[in-house]
Amino acid sequence: MKNYMNNEFSTAEKDLAEVYFRMLKILRDNGNELQPFQYCNARKAIGALWQIANGLDLDPDQLYDINV
Repeated sequence: MKNYMNNEFSTAEKDLAEVYFRMLKILRDNGNELQPFQYCNARKAIGALWQIANGLDLDPDQLYDINV
């Protein structure tokens, strides 16, 4: 996996990027199936994971645009 700057990720960086995209997919596709506490905590987690994705130069959507 490569980032926006075309740099190859280490195994750990790749795993972190996958966690971000997986959490984003869960919230977008199935967020309505979660209990309120699960949904709220998942939203907090996506904020922290966004920081990682941004630091990896993945060019993630802005949090306001994620709309979860």
